[in-house]
Amino acid sequence: MIREDLFVARMTEHWRSLGNCPSRDLQAVWKQLCRTLNEQSIATDNKWRVVQPATGTGKSQGLALYAALHKDQPQLGILIVVRLISQADEMAALINRLAGVEIAKARHTENSLTTAEMAATQVLVVTHKAYELSLDKYGNGCEQRFSSFVAYDGCFEGQRSLVVIDECLDVVKQYQVNLDDLSFALGAIPYEIRKDPVFSSQFQQLEKLERRLKEVMTSSDTGDRLLASGAEDLPDDFDLKELRDACKQIAWDEVILNTESLKDRARVADKIDRTLEAAQATLEQWHFYSRKGKLHTLNTSSLVVPDDIKGAVVLDATASQNLLYRLFEDRVDIKPVVEARSYRNVTLHVARAAGVGKSTMKKLASSRVRNLIDDLSQRLPAKSKVFVCCHKDIEHHLTQYETPFEMRTGHWGAIDGRNDYRDCDTFVCFGLPYRDRITSSNIYFAFKGPQGDDWLQQPSKRADHGYADIRQAIEEGQVAADVIQAINRIRVRRVIDEHGNCEPANCYLLLGQDALSERLLESIRKAMPGITIKDWSLAIDQKEAKPKGTRNYHRSRYAESLCKFLEGRSSGKWSASQLRSLLDIPAERWKALSKQLKTENSPLFKRLADLGCQFITEGVGRGARSYILKTG
Repeated sequence: MIREDLFVARMTEHWRSLGNCPSRDLQAVWKQLCRTLNEQSIATDNKWRVVQPATGTGKSQGLALYAALHKDQPQLGILIVVRLISQADEMAALINRLAGVEIAKARHTENSLTTAEMAATQVLVVTHKAYELSLDKYGNGCEQRFSSFVAYDGCFEGQRSLVVIDECLDVVKQYQVNLDDLSFALGAIPYEIRKDPVFSSQFQQLEKLERRLKEVMTSSDTGDRLLASGAEDLPDDFDLKELRDACKQIAWDEVILNTESLKDRARVADKIDRTLEAAQATLEQWHFYSRKGKLHTLNTSSLVVPDDIKGAVVLDATASQNLLYRLFEDRVDIKPVVEARSYRNVTLHVARAAGVGKSTMKKLASSRVRNLIDDLSQRLPAKSKVFVCCHKDIEHHLTQYETPFEMRTGHWGAIDGRNDYRDCDTFVCFGLPYRDRITSSNIYFAFKGPQGDDWLQQPSKRADHGYADIRQAIEEGQVAADVIQAINRIRVRRVIDEHGNCEPANCYLLLGQDALSERLLESIRKAMPGITIKDWSLAIDQKEAKPKGTRNYHRSRYAESLCKFLEGRSSGKWSASQLRSLLDIPAERWKALSKQLKTENSPLFKRLADLGCQFITEGVGRGARSYILKTG
C-alpha cells in the first residue's frame, strides 16, 4: 500500500525529471492509478479492475514507480505482465533504478529463472504470451506454471498480492479445424502409430470428425450453424495428449519431405500438434460450422481466465472500445476515464474508398500503393517522418519506394506496444484491420455459451448489452481499438504541456464507404478529444501513373521489398516468376537481383541467409529454373 498523496508527489517529481510537464489532470490520473493498485492488492473479491489512462499520461512510468516504492514493504509481492520481451527487460530495469536496489527481475525465453529465483523476487515481470499460456494450462488442470508466477516467499501467504497487466490479454483461446489440415494430419501420421491399439479409439474419433467435415462441405446449407451444443459421446479416457506426444517424436522432415531439416521438422510437428489440439477441443465441447473463403471449418473457443484465481489490474487506454470487458459482467470493474489529454494539435485527414479490407487491398496493392506514395510525396514536407500501417501483404509493396520523406512501415497485428515510431510526425492508416465473424462469434460464445443457428445467421437475434447486433459491435470495437492504438504509436503519445497537448501531427486515414467507417470515426473523436478532422482528397483508384519526369519518388528498392516479403512468411517455396509477379519487379531488375542472390558475399545473399532462405537454381541454359526456399 502506498499513500496516494505520496505517490502523486513522487510521480510529479519523476515526471519533471523526464523533461515532461505535470498538470492537475495528470495528477488525477496518477491518483486513480495508485488508488486502484492499492484496492486490488487487498481485494478478496477476485474482480478484475480496469484503468484507462490515455497514452502519454505515464502509466508505465507510474506502474514502475509504484512497484519501486514497495522496496520498504517486502511483504507485498507484485507480478507485472507486459506485451514484449524488450518491455519486460525495460520495466524491470526501470523499477530497479527507481528503487535504487534490485527488487525486480524479468523472466522470459531469453532470461530464464528457476522456480526458487522467481519466488524470491519481489517484483516479477513476464510477457503476455507466458502469462496467457500459464492461465490456459491452469484451466486444463496443470497449475505448475501459473503457481510459479504467483508464488512469493516474502509474505506469510506465500503468494503475490498484486498482478498488473499492461494492455489487454488475449483471454479467449480459439480453436479451428478445417478438412485440409485434419486430412493432412491423419494421412501423415505413420502406420505404426495409427495401428497401435493404444490410439485406436482416438483415431476413431478423429476419423469421425473428418467425416463430419466432409458432410458439411457437400451440404447445400453453407450458412454458419451450430453443430454441437456440448461434448461428443466420447470414451471416458479420451485424451489426445499421448498421441500428440508420440507425433512430436517423429522426424517429419524425413517422413514427409525426404530431407534432413530441423526447421522443417519443427514446422510440420507444430502444424500437426495444433490440428490435434483443435480437434480435441472441438470434440470435447460445442462447435459451429463456418465457411472461411474456400475452407470449411469447425470452430470452438474457451475463456482462459479461471473463475477461482485472483483478479488483476489491467491498464488499457482503449478499454472503452473493447466490449470484451463488458462481457465479463460483474467480474470486471471498469474505472471511469480521467481526461488528461488534448489532441487539438492533431489533424486527422479522412479519405473514403470501396474495399479497404485485406482482400481488396491485396488485390489492388500495386496501383493503390503507387497512388498513395504519389499523393504523400506531393503533400508532405521532405523532413516528414511517416509511419504507414497496413495489412501484412501490402507492406512489401510500400518498401519498394524511395520517397522524399522518411517512411517506416508496420502491419496490423505486429505494432501493439512498439515504440519504433514514436518520433514520427505523420501516421497513415492504409486499410482497415477488419475482424471476421468467426472471431467475434468465438469471443461471445466463450463468455455466454453457444448460441443457436438463429443467432449465427440473423443479426436481429443478436441484440445484447444495448447493441442491436452484439457480434458486429465486438468486431467494430476491436477495429476501433486497433486504429486508435496505431495512431498513438507516433509522437501524439508524448505530452508537451500542462494542457495535455502533443506536438503537431498529421494522421491520414483511409476509410470505407459505409456506416461502420462513420462509427469508427466517432470512436476516434471520443478517444482523442480536440482532434481536428478534415477531408483527404486521395485518388486511391486512379488508373494512370504520372509520367516519370514529373515524380519526386522512385520505385527502386526491390531488394528491400523481397526481404520484407520473405520476412513475413514462416516457410515456403517461390519460383522466380512467381516472385516477380507478386512483387511486380521488372525483368531487368530481377536479373540484377539474381546476380546478387548468387553471390555469397553480397549484402542481399547474407540478408536472405539470416532469414533462413536459399536461392536455388536447377538445370542449365534455357531449361534452368530458379526459386527461393525458406525453411522457417
